[in-house]
Amino acid sequence: MRRTALLLAAGTVILALFCTTAAQSRQSSGTLFPVSQNGRWGYISSAGKLVIKTQFESAHEFHEGLAAVQVGGKWGYIDIAGRTVIQPRFNSASRFIAGLALVDLGRKWGFVNNGGAEVVKTHYDSARLFHERLAAVEINGRWGYVDKAGKVAIDLQFDAAGPFCEGLARINVGGEYRGGKLHGGKWGFINRKGKTVIKAQFDCARSFREGLACVKVDDKWGYVNARGQMAIKPRFDIGTDFSESFAVVAVADETGRMRWGYIDAKGKAVIPPRFDWACAFCRDLAAVRVDGKWGYINKKGKFVVRPQFDCARGYFGDILLVVKLTKHDLALVKLGGKWGYIDREGKFKIRPQFDMAWEFRGALAPVKVADKHGYINKSGKYVWKPSK
Repeated sequence: MRRTALLLAAGTVILALFCTTAAQSRQSSGTLFPVSQNGRWGYISSAGKLVIKTQFESAHEFHEGLAAVQVGGKWGYIDIAGRTVIQPRFNSASRFIAGLALVDLGRKWGFVNNGGAEVVKTHYDSARLFHERLAAVEINGRWGYVDKAGKVAIDLQFDAAGPFCEGLARINVGGEYRGGKLHGGKWGFINRKGKTVIKAQFDCARSFREGLACVKVDDKWGYVNARGQMAIKPRFDIGTDFSESFAVVAVADETGRMRWGYIDAKGKAVIPPRFDWACAFCRDLAAVRVDGKWGYINKKGKFVVRPQFDCARGYFGDILLVVKLTKHDLALVKLGGKWGYIDREGKFKIRPQFDMAWEFRGALAPVKVADKHGYINKSGKYVWKPSK
């Protein structure tokens, strides 16, 4: 069964991307932003001026000087002057990362360079983005890895394969896809030479982050180090990746309700599980929920922004509900059914007024009012009024 490994739709980010640095994930060449007008897409400058006329059926953001656009049902690429650099011929097309883009040609996946040449031939049933110079690819249910020259670096032999992070990749042996979902098998880790360094023994496994990988054994989550030693014994009902030396974990209380807290790399509960929900730390702050309201805590577990919001969303990052606040950054929060932006002290800089809103991408942030999309600047002023 063919399984599409990458969701190319805007706004959908797979967990594998968490291994990519925030700088890489936000990298954008130029200052152009996609907009729609009367059902056609073009691009504006950060001042809101239409610099590439609305002419495309769909359009993605610019990365590394190129943007994927759809014409006649097919995807190609343009440069920041609006010139067609790669003719539309793909069923799907990703952004460029380190000079390569993942494309679907005739229901087969491969990679093209910024000149449109197939560096990795489009003959794989599934493929994932490059991480640490290797990309996972699949044919007939068997996964392996290719390098950036298109050479098979690790033979297609696994039942599932994740991205390389910190020199190791998680792989599944014995699993089977049914209904588009992997069932069974065991997870282990290989190095860049394809050698198994941690044998397939876990019921589930996440990628390495900050020297540890979250693994599941008999319905409990713990953490292994790169030598395969169980650094933190499986005892959590939910485990997540480490971020800034802390990991979010959850344990069920006597009523069966999950309580969320934080551990350090030794497994010590540095912030006891007392939250209804908790999110990873970024720049020393984390979003947490208490009694249905969201606020932000520091690494001592103290609230720096009291719980008051209906929802808090992450931004400038890869994973939903990861907060990244600096002195000049703004965070997305929901209050009274509308989205707005607060500063690090919890003060509204842009009042709640949007039906949906996203992180700032450079100078602008995309927002939605009813079924129309627009852009605002960091003063909250429209540079492109919501339109269809």
